[in-house]
Amino acid sequence: AGDFLLTKAFETIANAPLPDATRIKLIAVLAKRSGGDGLIVGQVRDLLHEKNDAMIIGKTASLFAAAFEMGGIIAGVDKPSLEELGITLGMLYQLSDDRDDKDGMVSTLGYDAIRKRCDTLFAAFQSALPKNFQPVEELIEKWWLSKAQSH
Repeated sequence: AGDFLLTKAFETIANAPLPDATRIKLIAVLAKRSGGDGLIVGQVRDLLHEKNDAMIIGKTASLFAAAFEMGGIIAGVDKPSLEELGITLGMLYQLSDDRDDKDGMVSTLGYDAIRKRCDTLFAAFQSALPKNFQPVEELIEKWWLSKAQSH
């Protein structure tokens, strides 16, 4: 399913009603984040049972960063801080998801350490959001609180 979705993403971008220069930028970001600098390397690390930040950044966080970067390109906001926001939210998402996964990072770091990292990442994400991102911050805060209450 992942292979299909990834190639479908390239097809969707290629056929999007956007200027050629924008589509090229989007394809470049997706190629970088899903290729040897991102998803593929993270997947290899995961298959080798390397449960660490590099694995998470390569897999989940890389795709979150792509989403932030590509959204910025379409909106005409090409800022490096969008990449950082995506990486941070991707790390937060994956670590919070791994809290219940006995084969994931919990087996390496322990539940309390994961919880503390999640809290730190959430605070970093909140402080990095521009002030005009309040609806996004509220949405993510609701998600985070629902995850915290379920554990």
